[in-house]
Amino acid sequence: MLQDWIVFIVDNEHYCHTVTAVKEVLRFQDLNEVPGAPPSVWGMLNLRGEVITVFSGWALFNLDFNLNRETSDLKIIVIETLQGKYGVVVDRVEQIIHIDPADITTERQGQMSEDNPVRGTIMIEGQLMIACDLTTICSTQSGQINL
Repeated sequence: MLQDWIVFIVDNEHYCHTVTAVKEVLRFQDLNEVPGAPPSVWGMLNLRGEVITVFSGWALFNLDFNLNRETSDLKIIVIETLQGKYGVVVDRVEQIIHIDPADITTERQGQMSEDNPVRGTIMIEGQLMIACDLTTICSTQSGQINL
């Protein structure tokens, strides 16, 4: 059965995540720093009166972030989990696509964990997409923050 997935880019890699948990996509904005937070936390954001933790997509996927990068072009994907809303900073958001989850190759299934957002891969129109689960990784990461 086809589902809607959002496609986004982190460090020139195409990722996709089911849209069911995605609440909105924001332009990058200044974040409030969180002293002592793990490297995956870029800061906190007041989103219409609700304070949300914003994570680095690079850190969640174990990638290096180029500190010379222009942040004004970045996007924040806001997702909602059972623990609350979180933001994930990515290079850009491209589109919504339709995927049958049965078509996702999960060769790494033995390596999946709450600390690994990658769920598998899928080829869409000649482009390899990495299917991921941001809800689980954000919930796990937020449990490691000592404020």
